[in-house]
Amino acid sequence: MLTYFTDEDDVIVIASNYGQASHPSWYHNLLKNAQCQVFADGRPDRGGDFIARAAEGEDRNRLYALAERYTSNFSAYAANTDGLRAIPVLRLTPQSS
Repeated sequence: MLTYFTDEDDVIVIASNYGQASHPSWYHNLLKNAQCQVFADGRPDRGGDFIARAAEGEDRNRLYALAERYTSNFSAYAANTDGLRAIPVLRLTPQSS
């Protein structure tokens, strides 16, 4: 289960790993196999098929700032990883039918 928010039709997830020094395993899995399924609130009728990609540059920074506004933990996670790693932001885009 992951915390998420949306940006238009995309689902946004943050690979914070609770501020630990390494990226979470699921992040590496999504990079290797970008096709994924999302079940919002654990319900298959509230989700679908998506393609994952890493947000970069200004897009990543804007989305991370939004995450910090939604959940204050993300500010602490960024402080914990400062100098160790940049916390990735993933954009999950609905797959076309």
